[in-house]
Amino acid sequence: MRNAFFFVLVIILFSSCEEWNIKTYNVPSEFQPYVDKFKTDAKKYGYNFDDKGLIVRFADLDNNIAGLAYYKRNPILIEIDREYWASASNTKNAHDIKENLLFHELGHGFLQRMHDNTVLANGDWKTIMCGDKLPNDRASNINYRGFRKAYYIEELFTRTNDTPAWSTLIPQFDNIDENVILQQDFSSGSDWTIGSNSLYESSIENGAYTFTTKTSQAFYVLNKGTLNTSNDFYIEVRLKASAGLDDSFGLVCGSFNDGNTPTSLHYFYQKGNNHMYIGESECLGPFIDLYTEILHPNEFNTFAIRKYNNMLYYYINDTFIYHNDLDEIINMYGSQIGFKIPGNSTLYVDYAEVRENSTGLKKRNTTELSVEKATEKKVIHWNK
Repeated sequence: MRNAFFFVLVIILFSSCEEWNIKTYNVPSEFQPYVDKFKTDAKKYGYNFDDKGLIVRFADLDNNIAGLAYYKRNPILIEIDREYWASASNTKNAHDIKENLLFHELGHGFLQRMHDNTVLANGDWKTIMCGDKLPNDRASNINYRGFRKAYYIEELFTRTNDTPAWSTLIPQFDNIDENVILQQDFSSGSDWTIGSNSLYESSIENGAYTFTTKTSQAFYVLNKGTLNTSNDFYIEVRLKASAGLDDSFGLVCGSFNDGNTPTSLHYFYQKGNNHMYIGESECLGPFIDLYTEILHPNEFNTFAIRKYNNMLYYYINDTFIYHNDLDEIINMYGSQIGFKIPGNSTLYVDYAEVRENSTGLKKRNTTELSVEKATEKKVIHWNK
């Protein structure tokens, strides 16, 4: 999965036979709520753009470009790729990523802001104005939601250099009362599917759980019923994969579509040698593409997720790297834990352990094992 959100700024004088002047204002209803919010937020920081000309329109942009801003002209012109907008509309985080795109382009147009690829201490981009060629071939996905959003809006209008507290957080979890509910070293059996068919085969080999995909289809290998994700928990697995550099693999937890509820798997993936993707399967692309050098390329790495007080904390090789909040839109529910394996690849799991807070423990559901086709939202390498 690759969803690199590079932003594109066009600095040209735009000429057209259309009758436009400095006061021309033409914003379709699809974009109006985001433009209105931009203007409202701008007033909080001393700007008033009510009398400024603006045209926002759909376009069929080339080279997977999602948005363009023509800002050295009056009125300002912003073009939004119709395919990108349609893709975003069918996702759980549609409102946030649409607002992110419009605010970025309006930031070029009204605030005269250029691209800025500064990175905060935790790997988040300092500003939603990141774009062009990005360091370490990272995607410019902004985790523009939850507790981060207020900071990104303030930074857009003030260019603040204040360091947000969440970007330097080192969490401490002492004296947590937890019970081990799954502990698997694959010395004998497996809590994940063993078997073979025309699409995949899985077995225990040399003390590791091994799952091989035989086609280009990616799969989730799931254990349902062991974990109650509405409680606080800790999941730790040690794994590696013979995957291509453009493929992602790793840990998933949450709910898979059972006919009554949509898929809602939170994921923590490795991609290539030094990239970690953090996201949720019903959202467009990962929340963040983190570049980290604490990964061991082509070797086993330890992946861990802790859920505590409606926050998710992510670790690689016993090192905390990121945290993320849950809310009413992007929540966590269900009882599935497992792995994603890309097509034409083999995943090796050395061990897995799951712990759950003792106060929330309830009678375990009947454990069900399944292998499901990976269903993350299809994404394109968009440039913005």
